[in-house]
Amino acid sequence: MEEIDQSGETGGELSPEKCRTLIQNKGDRCTIIDVRTRDEYDEGHLQGAINMDLLNGELSAGVNTLKKNIPYVVYCRRGNRGKKAMDLLQSAGFSEVYNISGGYEQWKAAGLPTIL
Repeated sequence: MEEIDQSGETGGELSPEKCRTLIQNKGDRCTIIDVRTRDEYDEGHLQGAINMDLLNGELSAGVNTLKKNIPYVVYCRRGNRGKKAMDLLQSAGFSEVYNISGGYEQWKAAGLPTIL
């Protein structure tokens, strides 16, 4: 199993494999946020992911409902919206936020599990 580099306490971009390891290691303490549209989410997503659409403002509107001191993994289709979501959460004072590099498409390409 890959080791997670703990030097980046505020998170950053991680490969799908490293994000999976992080999610497995953190367990229930880790929240996964899918920032894609509801239609994209309904076509398939990571197990346990909650949908908070970045483009329609759902993530921005809900940021105050999230705990700031737990780890978050965010993702979108290819990584661009995920990066924006990570930046948004970090600038709002969240202590540990990771974006899946390459997004959902890269996660699937790596053969990692998804939910339909």
